[in-house]
Amino acid sequence: MQYPGASGAVWDPREVLASASAAGAVTVVAADLLALTLLTSPGELGADVAVGTTQRFGVPMGFGGPHAGYLAVRAGLERQLPGRLVGVSQDSSGAPAYRLSLQAREQHIRREKATSNICTAQVLLAVMASMYAVYHGPDGLRWIARTVHESAVATADALRDAGVSVLSDSFFDTFLVEVADAAELERRARKAGILVRIVDETTIAVAFDEVSAADLRAGELDLVSLFTPGSEARPRAAAAGAADLVLRVPESLRRTSGFLGHPVFNTHHSETSMMRYLSYLAGLDYALDRGMIPLGSCTMKLNSAVEMESVTWPEFARIHPFAPAEDVQGYLELIGQLETWLAEVTGYDAVSLQPNAGSQGSSRGSSPSGATTRRAGTAGGPSASSPRARTAPMRPRRCWPGCGSSWSPATASGTSISRTCAPGSTSIATSSRRS
Repeated sequence: MQYPGASGAVWDPREVLASASAAGAVTVVAADLLALTLLTSPGELGADVAVGTTQRFGVPMGFGGPHAGYLAVRAGLERQLPGRLVGVSQDSSGAPAYRLSLQAREQHIRREKATSNICTAQVLLAVMASMYAVYHGPDGLRWIARTVHESAVATADALRDAGVSVLSDSFFDTFLVEVADAAELERRARKAGILVRIVDETTIAVAFDEVSAADLRAGELDLVSLFTPGSEARPRAAAAGAADLVLRVPESLRRTSGFLGHPVFNTHHSETSMMRYLSYLAGLDYALDRGMIPLGSCTMKLNSAVEMESVTWPEFARIHPFAPAEDVQGYLELIGQLETWLAEVTGYDAVSLQPNAGSQGSSRGSSPSGATTRRAGTAGGPSASSPRARTAPMRPRRCWPGCGSSWSPATASGTSISRTCAPGSTSIATSSRRS
């Protein structure tokens, strides 16, 4: 279940979680990290697993990614976690030291029975999000969350004062508004440089984040006149992140527990201190500026600084993943050209730029190889990797029930390639012309 919901609603899932657990189900809550600085955590509500994205911790939208995800489990499920686990131990001198834990579940030991693979995934994005948390700390993150929430509350109240029907009562940063014609209002908003979401023919969703909250405070965002042209009502904004702000969520869901209690999250809150801390960490690292990296550490070997610099360009970073197609034609043309060029060089029918991790690439690679084998009339399924390879063969990705696997346009003209999966089916990539 989602918390808050896609509609923005903040609701109490305790009863549902308890009923599901009593029936023997494992419960999973997809939660917004920034909202959780103010809302009761999924674990305290009774969830077994919490998942989500770290995008809100200083990582740009980037047209939908890449972003690092997070995954947390209750005690007893640790061994089912994918990925490497790092635990605190002691070195030969008795000082605290970090080391990999639960390695018996890794691929290099368990082979095909492993519950974890040891390839790099979204480490750059994970570092960006974690350093954002280090710099701001728990108090700074609460301040940002309160600023975002206060902007949404002030705007919703101003719309109500102007006679607009706001449908949401309990929310964090997103609320629903009833309008006469959602499509017409969306067009009017786009002309004003504002993107809103059409929920249905008469409902619009308005969402705030750290950037739009700042725009509202600076007087650069006027949503009230968008919904009610000519109205003089305006959001009554309190001081940014005001501590006396009454949260527009049920009192039973307001967070009282602490988080980010480690000293590292409560120390480096100035630019000088943060830079010294990052330099200290770099001094502990063994990278290409020190010597040759052994097999593994794919991200550090393959991504040069000039490639990663583009992550900071606003032309790439600030594009919203749900932006209308006509607003992102240049972006789509760039993606399409690269996919087309790669397909021509490799001889594949098509190339997807969707995977961002080695494990995803292995899975995608096994599908066209198997399709080529079957098309050639030979027996057997996918056989893309040797069991002695660094990364063991990965099974094709399983889809969530009813999912639709949508790929980026594969040509400069905007022709899209997609495969829709039936419940429980396997997504199949476009097959290659050569094995």
